Amino acid sequence: MSSPEPLVFCLYLAGNTPVSARAVVNTRRFCEEHLDGRYELEIVDISLHPERVREAQIIAAPTPACFPRGRGRAPAAPACS
Repeated sequence: MSSPEPLVFCLYLAGNTPVSARAVVNTRRFCEEHLDGRYELEIVDISLHPERVREAQIIAAPTPACFPRGRGRAPAAPACS
């Protein structure tokens, strides 16, 4: 039996701030505790990639979002991690 596809999470952050750093730590901790490595986490700085914010319809940061595989990513805008 094959393992399930990993979930793809995007964590939208607003710059390099203490709140953003805490969001990264908490999101990774949650994913490890509940998903046992079956996830991909992409960190997106909204100040560097505003097109990603519009595409995902994000209205606040930090915001985690989960997308089906193959959605939620803009190929021209690499993740900022």
